[in-house]
Amino acid sequence: MSKEGKSKTNWLNLIPSLQGKLKANISNSNLHFGSLDDFPEKESEYQAVFVRLDCDFMNWQRWYIQCFSHQLNEEGYFFIKGYRFPKLSKNIKLFISSLLRWLFWNIACLIRIAFIRQIFMSKKLIQLTEDYGLCYSSFPAELQFLRGKGILFQKKLQAEAMLRQKLNSKDYLMNQMETKYSDRIIKNDVLINNEIKHISLNDLLLNNNGNVLVLAPHPDDELVGCGGTLLELSKLGATIHVVQMSQGATCSALKNELEKIRHTVRWHEAKLVAEQFSFNQYYWPSNSEEELDASEENEKRLLQLVNKLNPVLIFAPSDADKHIEHQIAFQLINNALKKYKGDVSVLKYPVWGALKRIDYAFDITKQSQKVLDAMYHYKVAMKAEDYAARMQIVWAYQGLLIKDNSESLVEVFSV
Repeated sequence: MSKEGKSKTNWLNLIPSLQGKLKANISNSNLHFGSLDDFPEKESEYQAVFVRLDCDFMNWQRWYIQCFSHQLNEEGYFFIKGYRFPKLSKNIKLFISSLLRWLFWNIACLIRIAFIRQIFMSKKLIQLTEDYGLCYSSFPAELQFLRGKGILFQKKLQAEAMLRQKLNSKDYLMNQMETKYSDRIIKNDVLINNEIKHISLNDLLLNNNGNVLVLAPHPDDELVGCGGTLLELSKLGATIHVVQMSQGATCSALKNELEKIRHTVRWHEAKLVAEQFSFNQYYWPSNSEEELDASEENEKRLLQLVNKLNPVLIFAPSDADKHIEHQIAFQLINNALKKYKGDVSVLKYPVWGALKRIDYAFDITKQSQKVLDAMYHYKVAMKAEDYAARMQIVWAYQGLLIKDNSESLVEVFSV
């Protein structure tokens, strides 16, 4: 914790009713206020975060716990205040259920022995905090005024670091691929029958250091599919241009949002990523069904952009991808290039589903943490799935197959 004479630490409070207590009791700290959805864009490296178990938190608790763990300082604190006392409802069963949940949580807050406290808490919540490096903590002197009013956790190790340790185990890695990411398992004949070209990215650029065009059917595909390779290319002097080919409004995390929010929030997230990495970005609106379609207008728009940029490389989703809009993105570039008079190499990247052949494999270990950190800007997608874990496991799996070493994180492509 911060001490007198040292620089101020950052604390974040997402419980409006707690503002007075925090201001009165916390000194020598920068106290930030906001909502759950503000959090990922606030200043990172917080010493403490205060949240309440409410409807929004419970709907997306995996994402919020993951995000808190990622942005807390090492040894930082995460305080959870329990449910409000439930209002009397005509639905007696619902009221009793809410009342018991409120009662159990408040009992847990008063118990100091961890294994007894767990009896009264949600098993899912306990597992999630453990998964993301948050451990039960006693209340330090600075937070004694909150004792009995909630449960306090302390960050011991970042989830990403914990996962990297596990990835050194081949058994763990293969189990994760088989149980969670079976769509990305590479068949033996792909490795046996294909000769992977072991060349440098500089050779792939043909020493051009020019424009690289990336097709992203949804905001986040550019990072999930080829983010590490793009950063390596940028480091070599290439200029990265990303086409966000839709607004990504069909994501499950947006199903209950207002139409205006659905059509703007993911573009806003993509803008933050582009600014972080100095990507040039282009935005295409979705069709009336909020999807990317294989229209002549989109094909013409894409051809105009290719003619304007004359890229040395184009990254596009694989035509074997299981997502229909990813297939459409490949179809659009394939049709557009039939009318293009220049020379350009197209690399297909996988997102949902494995490649049928692998022509290039690039080690992106040095860029991996930057990509993982940037994924937290894509909070809509990250609410729906833990892409950070998915990406690390897939990268390590591909490193194991291609380099016989899961410590080498690898992205793969086909031509």
